[in-house]
Amino acid sequence: MAAGPVLTLTFSPFIPKSKLPDPAKVGLHFAINGQTKQKGVAADMIFPIPDLIAFVSSIMKLEEGDLILTGTPKGVGRISGGEKFEAKLTYPGVEGDVVSEYEFECVDRQGSTYEFKE
Repeated sequence: MAAGPVLTLTFSPFIPKSKLPDPAKVGLHFAINGQTKQKGVAADMIFPIPDLIAFVSSIMKLEEGDLILTGTPKGVGRISGGEKFEAKLTYPGVEGDVVSEYEFECVDRQGSTYEFKE
């Protein structure tokens, strides 16, 4: 059976562990059109990062370049096409030095959309 296509996205250059000795102190910043929507540190997460990695790796093999998406800090909201999304990691804490940052223009998804209903 032939393997299907692989989608590769780059979110950030590789960040060596030595730049983030305590992952709980990583600051997370998210903005839309220059307005901060979410800001906090990894320690605010419900589960510590090592626990998340242990859980995911108990289910599947993690490989270099894998990205584990866990949710977001307080302030989640809608993003519309044409808006500019900005993300930044700082260390130590939210007032620390910028370790990585990126931005992109959002686009509306074509076709059907997912709607959560209870």
